[in-house]
Order: sequence, then C-alpha cells, then structure tokens
Amino acid sequence: MGETTSLLVYDGSCGFCTNCKEWLEARLREPSSMVIVDSREFSDDDLLAMHLDRALVNSTLCWCSDERVETGAGAVSRALINARGVWRLVGRVLRVAPVSWFAEFAYRVVAKNRYRLPGASASCASPVTTSDPTT
Repeated sequence: MGETTSLLVYDGSCGFCTNCKEWLEARLREPSSMVIVDSREFSDDDLLAMHLDRALVNSTLCWCSDERVETGAGAVSRALINARGVWRLVGRVLRVAPVSWFAEFAYRVVAKNRYRLPGASASCASPVTTSDPTT
C-alpha cells in the first residue's frame, strides 16, 4: 500500500457483500485513494502482513491503511468517506458517538443475517468474527 492508498477488503464469495461493493464502486469519488479488493485475492501471508486473518475477512468488512485497520461499521464509515455527495457526510457522521455505537450494532445484525438478504449465497452464512485485528 502506498502512503495515500487504503484497501477495503470484502468477502467476495458472499453475494450480498459483492452487491454492496458494486453499490459503493458506483458512488466513489474520482480519483479515490481507496481500492476495493476481494479477500480471495490475498494469501494468508498477505493478510497477516496487513494485520488481518482469513476468518476475519471472510466475515467482516475490513479497511486498511499503512497506519490502521478498522473493521465492521468503522470500515463502512471509512468507505463512505471516499464516496461522492451526501454519502461522504454519512461516513463522517457514522464515526461520531453515539451514532458510531448504533452503527456497530447495526453492522453486526446485518453481518450476522447477511445470508437472508438480497443477493446472498451459501457462503454468506459464515459466522461474524469480532476479534480485534490489532492484537
């Protein structure tokens, strides 16, 4: 990753996650300093180098920069900050307490039930990992 580039790593085997990725790509600012990448493109060693692991990226959206890793609602907010229009503001608002607390709760509910949502596939039923990637 370069100094100004961040990665948004999503579960590409999940149809719901892929639909969300496509929605976001259509709204990204040009040029964007964020690259959206399917988790299947990384080896386990690549993930470890980014302070991630396979179980985490298969169950939780992850945003990575040179300095930080954010997962769940934090990753969603970082992604939306890279979007155009009102979505950039939404991303910033999602980072502020108490909105951020609700956002994380809502993210966990959606992630846990993603197999029930439009575009879902069998792999969407994987459990949500809540481990801290920085430990």
